[in-house]
Amino acid sequence: SASDYGEACVAAGMNGFLGDRIIINGQADTTREVDAGWVRLRLLNGSNARIYKIGWSHGVEMHLIGTDGGLLERPISQPTLTMAPGQRADVLIDLSRIAAGTEVHMESRTFDEVDAGRAMGMMATTSTVPNGAALRLVTVRTRSRPAPSFRLPERLTALGPSWTARPDAPVRRVPLAFSAMQWSIAGRTFEMSDVAADETVTAGSTQLWEFVNASGGMGM
Repeated sequence: SASDYGEACVAAGMNGFLGDRIIINGQADTTREVDAGWVRLRLLNGSNARIYKIGWSHGVEMHLIGTDGGLLERPISQPTLTMAPGQRADVLIDLSRIAAGTEVHMESRTFDEVDAGRAMGMMATTSTVPNGAALRLVTVRTRSRPAPSFRLPERLTALGPSWTARPDAPVRRVPLAFSAMQWSIAGRTFEMSDVAADETVTAGSTQLWEFVNASGGMGM
């Protein structure tokens, strides 16, 4: 009905569009052959609403080495990695112990849909694949060709002295919230041509900004 269509459009505008097929580099149901060794992947969540909780089959662990801000100081090893729309990640996985010809799957693991931070919890998505559903993203098949030797470095980059926060450096908590159908940062809505006084930082000073999700998980 027209009413149902209108509600669906409102829900899509609030929560974003969720499709029912996963596309990797423009292709669905992707399978790639890789050497049975270390593999580096640069990941970008190009979805406009879907959140992925990325993990690997066969107990393969990821080593996060970079984010949107560049290389990390040290690798971080973790079984899963949650990525929101627009986020990037640079990861390494070790397939050297996987037998040749084995198919290993990058998956999105299940999580509660409320954790996806939908703008309005009472508006259901029209997608048959909601946020938090288990998904197979891409398959890699190991081949017998040996990979170059590699050892995960203990350190990737060093932050210079100017990036080291002093013990007395001020910490500013910045709450992110949603109220009256509007998102706000530190209690203010977006303003293209205005800069608040507390958003101005003196050159050469050091501050720590801590962003806090105050939306209560459902954006209310």
